[in-house]
Amino acid sequence: MGLTVEAETLAQLAGDPTAWGSWLARMVRASAEGELELLGELVEWFARGQSPYFHTALQALVLVPGDAAAVRAIETLRRHDKLGAPAGSRQHPDAGARYYAGVLASRHGPTALAHAIDTLGLPDDLVALMACWAHELVTRGAAVAGPAIDALVGVLAAREHPLASLPLRRVALEIGSEVVAATYNVGGGSCWGWSAPTGPTLAPASALPEVVAVGLPAEGRRIASVFSSHCAVSNGRAKARMFRFDRAVQGPCPALLRSLPLGVLAGATRVDVRPLSAEQVFQLLLAFAANGGDYNIGISGAHGRLHAWRSLGGLVGAPADASLEAIEAEARAVERAGGFAHFASDSPWFNHIITDLGLAAVRADGRSIAVLAGTDTD
Repeated sequence: MGLTVEAETLAQLAGDPTAWGSWLARMVRASAEGELELLGELVEWFARGQSPYFHTALQALVLVPGDAAAVRAIETLRRHDKLGAPAGSRQHPDAGARYYAGVLASRHGPTALAHAIDTLGLPDDLVALMACWAHELVTRGAAVAGPAIDALVGVLAAREHPLASLPLRRVALEIGSEVVAATYNVGGGSCWGWSAPTGPTLAPASALPEVVAVGLPAEGRRIASVFSSHCAVSNGRAKARMFRFDRAVQGPCPALLRSLPLGVLAGATRVDVRPLSAEQVFQLLLAFAANGGDYNIGISGAHGRLHAWRSLGGLVGAPADASLEAIEAEARAVERAGGFAHFASDSPWFNHIITDLGLAAVRADGRSIAVLAGTDTD
């Protein structure tokens, strides 16, 4: 099957490294103006030749606005087997669905999602994409509801999908998450944003409590949930524990953290501890979990949301089956007591590149602390 004249011209232009800027600008315009046929031709042409320009053309197609365009994009993703993981990789089995759900959500809202479900149904190979798309929209502040969404919720529950445990609505603590959401354009995109706190550091305490009990390994795994992807598909590692004291403490401080048998601060000559609000803690957890590791290709606000809430629940000591509202209430209690803090150090345990995180939460009663440390590198 031959190409139209313009598609052939663009296919030839793609082979000229000096013309990349002009070619990309034309792809951006084609996406914005809804030139589905042109982009569809190029996707199929580049796919046959295994061209490196295939993914750029495909992303341009996914970003074309309109409900029908979203369906066309999903059909193309299915046809080219782009909803799974690359063969032989360590990536999540649904890495493509996770990634393209974010791309879809950045351009296509709840009506497009409902239209896609109504048109394509919820076959096995589309459940992950539709579920992630729905939760990506929720993290961005969209209202997601209606018969198609009810059908999706039912399928997720029946299949015991991990995202079935999350409601398709935000609680107050999540408001503002859209500000740090990943962005997508024809040429690529950005990760979920975060920045280390820059507020005043906390001074060491004059007296330290004794540790009288240590949390179970399952508690640590729950707290470290935000780093589960980093450890699975990248070079990440995490330490997370809970410690109970013989008396109440006011909040995290450098001396308190150094006194705990964690190991992540061994060899440190500097430990900076800065207070955090509950919103800051949640946004840090969400960003780290959504990005999912330096080698992760399945960036996912949906799975980031899931693991952020799991980790936050573990940090504040909420029951494992607590609702988001209950976890939020515990987080507010910790916040009121000044119990949340970010910590950073020159410890050799951290990689000191980009993906380093240290969080501590003295629970609301002041008699226990949960600590999370994670790091990754490419």
